[in-house]
Amino acid sequence: MSRSQTPDVTTGSKAAQARPGSWLVLGAYVGVVAMSHVLWISFASVTSQAARTFHTTDVSIGLLVSVGPICSALFSIPAGMIPDRFGYRTPLLAAGVATSVFAFLRPLAGGFPVLLLLTVALLIPQPFLINAVADVVNRHFPDEEVATATGVGTMAIFLGITIGVALTPVLVDGLGIKGSQLLYAGLSVAALFVFWMVAPNPVPRRLTTAIELAPREALRRVLRSRTLWLLSAVIFLGFGFYLGMTTWLEDILKPKGIDSNGAGIVAGTITIAGVAGSVVLGALSDKVRRRKPFLVLAGIIAVPTLWLLGHVSSFALLEVVAFVLGFFLLAALPVAIATVSEDDSLGPQVASTGVGVMLMSGNIGGAVVVGAMGLLKNAEGNFSGAVALCSVLAAVAVGIALAIRDPLARSAAPSA
Repeated sequence: MSRSQTPDVTTGSKAAQARPGSWLVLGAYVGVVAMSHVLWISFASVTSQAARTFHTTDVSIGLLVSVGPICSALFSIPAGMIPDRFGYRTPLLAAGVATSVFAFLRPLAGGFPVLLLLTVALLIPQPFLINAVADVVNRHFPDEEVATATGVGTMAIFLGITIGVALTPVLVDGLGIKGSQLLYAGLSVAALFVFWMVAPNPVPRRLTTAIELAPREALRRVLRSRTLWLLSAVIFLGFGFYLGMTTWLEDILKPKGIDSNGAGIVAGTITIAGVAGSVVLGALSDKVRRRKPFLVLAGIIAVPTLWLLGHVSSFALLEVVAFVLGFFLLAALPVAIATVSEDDSLGPQVASTGVGVMLMSGNIGGAVVVGAMGLLKNAEGNFSGAVALCSVLAAVAVGIALAIRDPLARSAAPSA
C-alpha cells in the first residue's frame, strides 16, 4: 500500500455512497484546474495589449496559447502515472504551487523570450492537474456517480477557458495586462489554499479497489488495452475538429459578415454549452448506466453541426448550432474518462495514466487538424474543404466509437 493512503474498510455495500465531503473536495479541485486554464488562455482575447506590454508582436503572443497543448502532450503520461501511484493530493499541491509561483513571476517579464520561458514553466504543471481527475473521482465517488463527478471535474477546463477569454478584457481595461495577471495569480493561490484545506491527508483508498500497481505494470496494462486505443483515437479526432474549428472560426465566419466579436461569442457558446453538457450528460450516463451511446451520439451530432458552422450565415442560427455542438461533443470527455476506470482491461488503478494517454492523443490531434485546416485553406483559398474535413473526421469518430465495448453493459449482462 502506498504511504499516501490510509487503510479504509469502505468496501462492498458500504462503497455505494460518496465519502463525506467528497463534493467539497471535487469543488476545490475544479477551482485549481480552472485557474490554471484561466492563466493559460488569458492572453488570447487581449493579444494586442499584451504585445505592447511585453514589447513583442501579436503573433508571438498568439504562440503562447499553443504552448499549453504542447506541454500537455509531452507530459500527459507521467502526469497520469504519478497520481495512480501516490494519490492525487501531493501531485496536485506541487503542481499548483509551481503554477502560482510562475504566475506571479510572468508579469515581471521584460520581453518575449523571458515571457515564453515563464509561460512554459507555468504550463508544464497543467497536465499534472488535469490528469488527476480520475484519481480524485475514484477515491471519493462510487460507480453510480463516476461520470457525474468526472463531468464536474472536467468542467473545470471549459470553465477556466470561458472565464479567461471573457473576463480578461474587462480586467485589462481597469488593471492593465500585468495587473490582471497578478490578480489571476492571487486567485490561483486562493484556490490552491482551499484545496489544501479540504483534501484529506493522506488520501483514502479507492472505493472500488485497494490493489496498487507498479508504474511499469500500470503502463503495460494501459498500452495493451484495445479499449484505451479506441478511446484515444476518438479523443484524437474529437479534440482535433473541436480545436480546429474554434481556432479558425473567425476566418471561417468573416466572409459571412460576422466580425471577430461575433466569432468570439459563437466560440464561447460552444465552450459554455460544453460546461452544461459535461454535467448534464455525465449525470444521465450514470442514471441509465451506459457510456458508449454518449460517445457515439457526440460524433453523430458533430457531423452536421460542424458543417453548419462553416456554411450558416445567420448569427442567431450559428448560436443554436454552436450550443448543440458544444453540449454533446465536449460532454464526451468525462464519459470517456469514466470508461477508462470501468473497463476490465484497465480499471481505477491505471485511470489517471489512461487519461494521460487519451489527452496526449487529443492534444496531438488538435495540432494535426489545426495545421491540416490551414493547409487546405491555403490550397483552396477558402475553408470549405477544411470544414468538410472536420465533418468527415466526426463520421470516422462515430465508426470508432461503435467499436468500443460499453463496460457497464457488459457488467450488467450476467444479471439480465
